[in-house]
Amino acid sequence: VVEFIENFLVAEAGGRVVAAGGFELYGSTAVLRSIVVEEGLRGRGIGRQISEALMEAARRQGASDFYLFTIDSPGFWQRLGFEDVPIEDWPEAARRCFQWQYVTANIERFQQWGIRSMRRRA
Repeated sequence: VVEFIENFLVAEAGGRVVAAGGFELYGSTAVLRSIVVEEGLRGRGIGRQISEALMEAARRQGASDFYLFTIDSPGFWQRLGFEDVPIEDWPEAARRCFQWQYVTANIERFQQWGIRSMRRRA
């Protein structure tokens, strides 16, 4: 993610990082990455705030679609308007994303873990 580090945000509390997330932009497609919130702070809206801030920043940079992978939080993403989409439906430009390449190269393992590919219009 080094080449996209300017598109990452962190939330701090008490001098420590408690949440983070980012996006990678490929043409008009943003791939949301690594949205995490410290377990004890989940359910307080921090993840939603970070996700919405990232999507707004991506829109300002020209994103018209958002894609992501998730294993443990599909309900969270559905509440933000994301829907399941086949991995094969990702746009060609977004397939340059390391995460897409890694997941598709190891799809059997990720399917066993219950990975979900999701999309939302900006």
